[in-house]
Amino acid sequence: MNRESLGKVLSLSCVENYFLGYFQDRFDVRSLYVESFVPFQEVMNAFLKEHASYENYPLVRLQETSEKLGITEHRYSETLRYQKNKLNLIRVNKVFFSGSKLLPWRADHYIALEKKKDGYAYWNNYPLSEGELSETRADEIYDGACLIFQEKGEFSEHKYRKLCVLQHARIANQSIDEVRITEEKLVNLRDALLVLKVLRKRVAAWFAFEADNKRFDGDLNFQIHTEKLIQLYERILVEIQLQIVRNKSNISKINEKLMLLCEQERLWGKSIQMRRG
Repeated sequence: MNRESLGKVLSLSCVENYFLGYFQDRFDVRSLYVESFVPFQEVMNAFLKEHASYENYPLVRLQETSEKLGITEHRYSETLRYQKNKLNLIRVNKVFFSGSKLLPWRADHYIALEKKKDGYAYWNNYPLSEGELSETRADEIYDGACLIFQEKGEFSEHKYRKLCVLQHARIANQSIDEVRITEEKLVNLRDALLVLKVLRKRVAAWFAFEADNKRFDGDLNFQIHTEKLIQLYERILVEIQLQIVRNKSNISKINEKLMLLCEQERLWGKSIQMRRG
């Protein structure tokens, strides 16, 4: 695990970030995205109507899927007890962020540790950083929670196939209504799109995994269609952020792009159904 790898993984929480960064070199983590499809309308309604937030939006976490499938297991402890050859995460308090201009989205923030001769090496996903801690410093920043993950190596093909069926059903059954926003919902829309962009990237990676195993026809046309969808997410997010930074909104422009996004989502879903193996 290193800082560069943490910056590239498809995570939506600090624990997912370290989990993927650590285990991606140990097994094919794309299988864990089998529960990553969430209907477009469901996410939009949660953020635009039900006051969901990026940091607390309820999702099945990748480490939870991994345990369902028998790939990994974890242990929780209130005492910092490092375990060799495992992923060790500790929750940190405000002392850890002293002097930092950037703070994580959530209050319960974790960092990853690796034992060294004198103290620990650490990795922090936000703000993205790495460094070393003495034993004394580790005790000062420790906030009373430790998560330790390890491989279990008992992958359940039966449970995985059941989750595949459920994911395909969610894709097939999603219905997308027109989405229009007002100026006061611009930040809510941004957060919804940030979540959806990562989820769609995960699902694309999962289909690539399925295609590698001859269970999905992930041809070039499908890859191009998927890339267009993700690029559209990114273009809308850039436009929203520019409007927020400049404090000058153009909601009609955003709504026009949302119409295109809804249509691309519909076409992408149909394309998936046509290619299912």
